[in-house]
Amino acid sequence: MIKEKIDISKQYANLYKSVIKASDIDMQKLPKYKIPDRASIDKVPTLNKYGFMKLNLSDFHHEFAKYAAQTDNTVLEIGAAYGLSVHNVLRKGGKIIANDLSKEHLTILLQNAPKEHLNNLSILYGSFPNETDFPDNSLGAVLTSLVMHFLQPEDIQRALKKIHKWLIPEGKFFFTAGSAYYKSLREKFTPIYEKRLKIGTPWPGKVENFKEIEFENAAYLPDFFYAFSIPELKKLLPENGFEIEIIKYFDYPNSEINSDGKGCVGFIARKI
Repeated sequence: MIKEKIDISKQYANLYKSVIKASDIDMQKLPKYKIPDRASIDKVPTLNKYGFMKLNLSDFHHEFAKYAAQTDNTVLEIGAAYGLSVHNVLRKGGKIIANDLSKEHLTILLQNAPKEHLNNLSILYGSFPNETDFPDNSLGAVLTSLVMHFLQPEDIQRALKKIHKWLIPEGKFFFTAGSAYYKSLREKFTPIYEKRLKIGTPWPGKVENFKEIEFENAAYLPDFFYAFSIPELKKLLPENGFEIEIIKYFDYPNSEINSDGKGCVGFIARKI
């Protein structure tokens, strides 16, 4: 008996928080959405005003794809946007679940996914971390890229605990986020951050007026931003059951904004 394909255009609400295999979806009935025009040479705005998708993958994305191709376990990207990183994983031979809180993003991701690899792709429509869940010890790796800097501190803590729970023993957590040394933060926030860090203020990276500081991109951003740093992550990760393999500041390739190699922070950590 031939399995009936899912008309996802009519069922997104019913599929909320459910993992759906791309090969079970009727691709002919996907709604038509367009990726917005570039906001600059290296980035495209998201449709839900949570920042941008970078058009050049970082070293952490490439390492994630390499790891995904080597493991027998499914991997997860949280906040996959239009799917640049997900499609890279698929082309390398990995099995991946693409999560996003925008059904429009997921639809575009599906439309542009390499057709020969749809059996290795699943989607999960839902907000992370509060409305997203997986069985314990079920994922080989998790990537969050330019996502967790939009979370409040209590949700960052919840996210770390959930990711640790979902990963298999020795599973890998790949991460990129904006740092406290991002160029537009230097004048109005970085000195505040360093003072908070020095005196031990809890969650020193809270920026409550991010749209005001990053005014040129305000139309694409929320008000709240959490600026990460290496010292803070070196404390947070072991507290939540992770051993850091690599951690560094970096700027995305071909970025129009030069933050002297410190605009973002990324790490690869192992579940212990």
